[in-house]
Amino acid sequence: RRVTERRPTTMLTQGLIAKISSGATDVTGNLQVLSTKPVPSHADRFRLNLSDGENHIVGMLATQHSKMVSEGEIVPNTIIELKKFVSNEAGGKKMLIVLDLSIVQKDCEPIGTPAPLQGDGGTVAAPTPAAPAP
Repeated sequence: RRVTERRPTTMLTQGLIAKISSGATDVTGNLQVLSTKPVPSHADRFRLNLSDGENHIVGMLATQHSKMVSEGEIVPNTIIELKKFVSNEAGGKKMLIVLDLSIVQKDCEPIGTPAPLQGDGGTVAAPTPAAPAP
């Protein structure tokens, strides 16, 4: 019997994070959870790093869904469907408050090479190497 590597069967909604960062509130789609981290001052709160394959953004999981992280339903590389959210700005950075979601697929490989967004919703360009001195 041949063992095959499990690959993501569901694509991410590319451009979703840029739309959200530009102020869209009525959008939904699939994002990949890059990482989860408990919030130190609140044992029942989790910070998520979310990706659409092109960009990534910091998110905070609503407390009613914290059990999904603590019970292992949401782990790094899980694909979620973002159903309802609120976008806030904290310290000059956009933060997504995830109010409703569902698990689309667990046990995925990382998808894309997401970059952080600039303040205007554009992707940060990779630094250009300096030219050698003459």
